[in-house]
Amino acid sequence: MSQNYLILGNNNILIKEQVNNIVDKFLSKEDKSLNYSKFLPDNINNIFNSLKTMPFIAEKRVVLVENIQTGDDDFFKSILSYLNGFLDSSVLILVADVTLKKNKHYIDLTKKVELINISDLNLYNIKKWIESFLEKNNIKIEKKALDLLIELKDLNFIDIVSELEKLICFANKEEIKIKHVEQLVGSNIKEDVFKLIDAINAKNTIKLFNIISNLYAQKKQSYEILGYIAWYVKTMQKIIMFYNQGFNVHKTAKALGYSFAYTKRLFDQLKQHSSKKIKQWVILLLEADKEMKKGIKESRLIIELLLIRFLVE
Repeated sequence: MSQNYLILGNNNILIKEQVNNIVDKFLSKEDKSLNYSKFLPDNINNIFNSLKTMPFIAEKRVVLVENIQTGDDDFFKSILSYLNGFLDSSVLILVADVTLKKNKHYIDLTKKVELINISDLNLYNIKKWIESFLEKNNIKIEKKALDLLIELKDLNFIDIVSELEKLICFANKEEIKIKHVEQLVGSNIKEDVFKLIDAINAKNTIKLFNIISNLYAQKKQSYEILGYIAWYVKTMQKIIMFYNQGFNVHKTAKALGYSFAYTKRLFDQLKQHSSKKIKQWVILLLEADKEMKKGIKESRLIIELLLIRFLVE
């Protein structure tokens, strides 16, 4: 896969989060000051000087070029020429709004970069992309494992790519099963989610916001946190459904593909959640997801307001 990216979309908040995801993948906080540059397309000389400069005490140098739809013909020809033989020590991030699709160089550009189309990041396309990516690597994935990975990462393209690469190694090139996703992707997430829910059930606002602050300190993105909460709520919906059908813990664990210990822990929380309460949480989650995708409010504020509404429900 290419280490050069084109982020396409009109939602500045989502674009910023995707840029941050890529930068954080390649650079630590300490490395950013010396190895991260940001330009506009009219600064072509400095763009290429930065791309050709070796990183300082880091493995990669990251160069961001924003609003490339405003670039002239020479800019695109130069970028395409660079991408034909790009330096392994540099990561190029190109950002544009959707008008770039009308540019005559658009198709050629998309063939040389990893395209992240904000408007196309829906459930269907993410699943198709994952299946295609794994097929190219001769790897299979269980449907339940695929669904859990998407729920945990909530359509975050960069995180999904990163987790897939780790899962392929972790599964030792065998079929990726739900146990692999649980062990590698979900182990720490589960504890964070349980702590969040425990704080909500106890109506402990201080503890709740301390947990949220810690998640952001760990470089978790708002979409990830929303995805974790959504995953828990959806799982509780399933637990309630199976419980109402008379399933015991063993039968439910088998149906979900989860371990007995984890399923029992969820069963123990049933008394905290009525069907009505979970349905209301689903409505609130959908509203928060819609607000975040439209960029109506700052993403962290959306998360905090959502959890406050959970507290008072």
